Amino acid sequence: MVQLVIAEKPSVARDLARVLAVRTSGNGCFEGEGQGHHLVHRPLGADGAPQAVVVGFAISDKLETVFDILASTRKHQNLKRDPRASLVIGWDDELTFQIEGKADFPTGEELRRMQACYFTVYPDGRDRLSWAGITHVRVRPTWIRMSDFKQNPPRIAEVAPQT
Repeated sequence: MVQLVIAEKPSVARDLARVLAVRTSGNGCFEGEGQGHHLVHRPLGADGAPQAVVVGFAISDKLETVFDILASTRKHQNLKRDPRASLVIGWDDELTFQIEGKADFPTGEELRRMQACYFTVYPDGRDRLSWAGITHVRVRPTWIRMSDFKQNPPRIAEVAPQT
């Protein structure tokens, strides 16, 4: 089952994670039973046509999503051209998270922070650092919807994270 803690403030997310028995790794990344799952990212091509890709991801304690990609891929080119991102996480146990946000390619200390979070979930990501053109994408959420269809009626909650 995927567990993603969504809250308006990182401090609230940490409190919820504690109640749900999801622990923090100490490097700004949540760890729990949902780690190692994938998300679907829906970028738009240069011609405006929709495209979809599946990537492994991690979630930071600031609710940022991070994944690695190669600079030669169309998802990298699309995000460089248009940083708007639309992500779907979940579908296990009728629980999904839809996330809209802005993607960027962090550098310096921010890149190291995002990599530490990603490597917590994907330790083999360190090996990919030797690949030509490997980079990490961070998506900062502007809107999040959680849908839990196990309940009747379904529970649907929306959050507009503070920027």
